[in-house]
Amino acid sequence: MPGAKAGSGGGARILVKVKGQDGEEVIFRVKRSTRLRKLMDTYTKDKALNGGAFVFLFDGSRINGDETAEELEIEDGDIIAAMLHQTGGGGGGGSLLLAAAA
Repeated sequence: MPGAKAGSGGGARILVKVKGQDGEEVIFRVKRSTRLRKLMDTYTKDKALNGGAFVFLFDGSRINGDETAEELEIEDGDIIAAMLHQTGGGGGGGSLLLAAAA
């Protein structure tokens, strides 16, 4: 991986910011090999909301909780966006995902 630091294996810990729609950032220290479901669950519990209420995005793509930071190439200091998942509205029967620019 270009730009990778020596010793940045799956056991290395990185700092990841989760940024909500309100602009508030929560910093997590995670192992690169840890499934991101743990981070996602902790964030939703801290916000006292149902886990299904949030969609987590990295580089514009939805995160699957079974993925790891290593698999997604998330690096120290990267930002994950936490967006409220909203359904309904325009009569099209689809889901609307509101995303703020990071």
